[in-house]
Amino acid sequence: MNTEESKGFVFHIGYELPSKTQVGMRFANLRLHAWGVFSNVYRGTLVSPGPEQEVAIKKTWPRTSEKNFELLFLSGIGRQPHKNIVQMLFAFSRCTSNPLHPDVKPSVCESYVFSFLPDTMASVLKAGRIDEVDIKLYTWQLFEGLRYLQAHTIVHRDVKPVNLLVDHNKGILKIGDFGNAKIVRRSILSTSYQVTRFYRAPELLLEARDYYWFIDVWSAGCCVGEMMTGTVMFPGDSTKKMLKLIVRCLGVPSKKDHDYMKAKRIITDESPIKKPIGIAGVLGNVSKEWCDFLSEILRYRPRERLHGVKLLNHPFFNQIFTGKCTRFNGQLINMIITPSDFETAMKNDYTAGRQYAAAVLRGDLKFSLDSKPPETTAPSTVSSQPPGNVFQFGFLHCNTLGVKRPYINYRTCASAADIAIDRIKRENLLSGYDFNSTIMFEDCDESLSAGRTVELIRRHNVDVIFGPASNLAAFPAVTISTYYNIPIISWGLVSDTELDNVSRYPTAALISTTSKSLVMAFREVMQEFKWNQFVYGYSLIDEDEKCLPLRNDLHAMVAKYSDMTLSFTYQITDDSEKGLLRALVELSKRGRS
Repeated sequence: MNTEESKGFVFHIGYELPSKTQVGMRFANLRLHAWGVFSNVYRGTLVSPGPEQEVAIKKTWPRTSEKNFELLFLSGIGRQPHKNIVQMLFAFSRCTSNPLHPDVKPSVCESYVFSFLPDTMASVLKAGRIDEVDIKLYTWQLFEGLRYLQAHTIVHRDVKPVNLLVDHNKGILKIGDFGNAKIVRRSILSTSYQVTRFYRAPELLLEARDYYWFIDVWSAGCCVGEMMTGTVMFPGDSTKKMLKLIVRCLGVPSKKDHDYMKAKRIITDESPIKKPIGIAGVLGNVSKEWCDFLSEILRYRPRERLHGVKLLNHPFFNQIFTGKCTRFNGQLINMIITPSDFETAMKNDYTAGRQYAAAVLRGDLKFSLDSKPPETTAPSTVSSQPPGNVFQFGFLHCNTLGVKRPYINYRTCASAADIAIDRIKRENLLSGYDFNSTIMFEDCDESLSAGRTVELIRRHNVDVIFGPASNLAAFPAVTISTYYNIPIISWGLVSDTELDNVSRYPTAALISTTSKSLVMAFREVMQEFKWNQFVYGYSLIDEDEKCLPLRNDLHAMVAKYSDMTLSFTYQITDDSEKGLLRALVELSKRGRS
């Protein structure tokens, strides 16, 4: 451990933005703040350069040019910043080698540093309902941020409450997480499998690929509805159920509606619901003014969705633009949305935005971390060598799930470990070493798994971790182990292909068949019998996690190989004999010609 680390500091060399000046950065008190499928977020204190401040560090593993657009856009290079869009302060990268796969080329992790915002809209809503003034305040800022993106012909493609960063004490909202964002061009096709399902526009649900930034308007409208009621507007757990909920609200779209959405699929009038319940029916006990406002946003025809200056100047916001309107804490609204902010929004000058988009598409604006500064290593609190010839093992097990999952509980896993250690000693496979083990229980819980992993690494100084044995617990454990450069080996029900991604999780290994391997084997069987269509039934009962990754990989296979068609998916919600029989009947109907 170097001197900086012994004092609790982590040092990186990177770039200050948007100037692209090379600087050295010192961080203190780094800890995991949040994790997701495509990135991890850490919180800490930026000690230098500049004044000390709380920051968030997003670590991501870009794979395509579209992914790298996040770095270019948030760096602020070539454009004016906007107060409702997160702004990157610094960026750096590092190579991470793989001790379990020394033959694999080191992967590159890019890290983006932002000012820390303590909340998200999701966490604010989880804490309780927000009042009328704050709903209007946050709604205006959300759509003002979208207006700025639209002026730059940028579609975010993942607007949802967890990606709306908030400082609730100050009343500030910023749009964050641009990992799916891109510049859109007319008639240039994009993938329809974007946006978290609850906030996905109907044209995406109907597999449109020629879409524009109006999909963000729909998503934002769903977020506003959630602010009004505290609950998700369209909580469908599948595309079919999402469409059913939207049709129940708006009615069956006409042929012209389908044309405007450029839909590949058609919704037919098979529903017994003849009269839609409307936005008011979904929102429930909400005023007519609010329902009417949202009804202008949530429409089938993308271009008819209220947006831009017309929305920002809507009478819905009159209340907050009276001179003395205050928030619950006495804060004046005109100190948050200043007269200058309002004037800028009303001008809606998109000339600079269009010029920016054109420059990016031409390749005139570029920024990458490929020309890397001197490499730095991941923070580490343990030695890579076993102290005193004693190898420290950490085990993460389920303890309370033995009845439901006897194949992944503590007794079976611990017994397997004891047998392995006994064999290593008996066959003299690691001469001169002894073994100590620390067993902890995470019980297939994300938060518990994260805490136990940190405890094993920081308090018990383990050299390697075995477990967890479920996807849900594995993601935080693998993420944290990678950060501390600790090998982690999972088994059991851990099958998610993403966990076997060497580029992202270089210290992880899976002793199980991944869902992707199963999918490719399935494709081989289909080709052997000259089949090209199939149906898929899956269950999430009792968090049966092998089904969901397999379903996602099946979708990925269908998208990659044009000779395969997934005709129908069915989620089993009842595992009784009657429920399983119903599932078989439904799958048989769709799976036979």
